[in-house]
Amino acid sequence: MKILSDELKGYAKNSSLAPEFSTSSTYAVGDVVTYQSQRYRCTTAVSTAGAWNLSNWTLEDVQTAIENAGGDLHYPIVVHTLSTEIISGVTTKCATLQDLAINVVQISSATDPIQLTFPAKIDGMGRDFIVRIEITSATAPTVVFAFQNNEDPDFESMDDWTTIGTGVTILSFTETKEVIS
Repeated sequence: MKILSDELKGYAKNSSLAPEFSTSSTYAVGDVVTYQSQRYRCTTAVSTAGAWNLSNWTLEDVQTAIENAGGDLHYPIVVHTLSTEIISGVTTKCATLQDLAINVVQISSATDPIQLTFPAKIDGMGRDFIVRIEITSATAPTVVFAFQNNEDPDFESMDDWTTIGTGVTILSFTETKEVIS
């Protein structure tokens, strides 16, 4: 696992952390804002401040940001809805990540811990996926990664998992078939 800093640098820096659209501001082509919790890029200059006009903006998701940066990753984007489960007597928000996908997890409250479960290991196959964690609360909740069937994963560097804080964190997980027994 690695925290991506090159391929998705622009998207990670500016995504949910982009300033909120303001009716009292003007915008140049290429400006990025957040409007109703979505990231938009200005496609037509807004030279007169005023109400939101969708025709001036394009919704920008992870895939679009990668392509705009010259990348060629073509994984589907999966936006997870966190379910509520009781784990060891503690109310926990949970999601099971998907292999060969860009997994987006949006967290707006630090009240409950978050458990993200890795996709199951398949003999003879590697796993490769991206996790984009967007934390918009003032403080970061505890984020725990879990594995199915008590497996012992062999991802590149599992020490970086403790670096998840508020804002946007993008993690990449790759496991080649050679390490799977």
